[in-house]
Amino acid sequence: MSKLTKVLITGASGLLGANLVRHYAGRADCTGFYGKNPISISGADLKHLELTDRQSVSRAIKQLRPDLIIHCAAATNVEWCEKHPDLAKTINEDVAIFLAELSSETGAKFVFMSTDSVFDGNSGNYLESDTPGPLNSYATGKVRAEEAVNRLNPDTLVIRSYFYGHSPSGTRSLLEWVACSGYGRQRRARIHRFVFFSDQRARLRRRTGLSNHGEHIWDSAPGFQ
Repeated sequence: MSKLTKVLITGASGLLGANLVRHYAGRADCTGFYGKNPISISGADLKHLELTDRQSVSRAIKQLRPDLIIHCAAATNVEWCEKHPDLAKTINEDVAIFLAELSSETGAKFVFMSTDSVFDGNSGNYLESDTPGPLNSYATGKVRAEEAVNRLNPDTLVIRSYFYGHSPSGTRSLLEWVACSGYGRQRRARIHRFVFFSDQRARLRRRTGLSNHGEHIWDSAPGFQ
């Protein structure tokens, strides 16, 4: 498998994006794009970039020419997406589609972070081949984006997952909310030690050519053993 030298991660100040940047920093030439929440991670080049600014995004990616683009940025607040459907579509669908087009144009592999919410939850133990049944605008937009990015770049990996842990942006995940709701200061402190991700590493390695870089991509958070 080819060895990655340049990795680009969007949503670098979010829960998943920040931990992926930490993983790749020092292992590859890692660049992260963040939006409204500035972040600094040693060994990585972190840049503010509005992903809805197509001209700036196109220029940045064509200059960088990454081997792999991992698209983590999204508007994930379900209620907000319901109240702002047009803006949610721009962020969650149009941006992903444009990045998939650029990745194909520049020869980059593309990883699109979707959600397990594309399924309605009535059955459980879903397979990739199962028909999605989204119950809200956020999940519906993710389904449409999945279909588009797969069509635009054949070298795309779509990951449907749910993960939780400490977010550097300060937004509480489910785990943090539970811990801060009544488990005491000592247990709240422990929350910073754990980040949990669905174990998709074998599939990610196979599809992206991650080789040694990606073998532990999903359990690489600081302090995770």
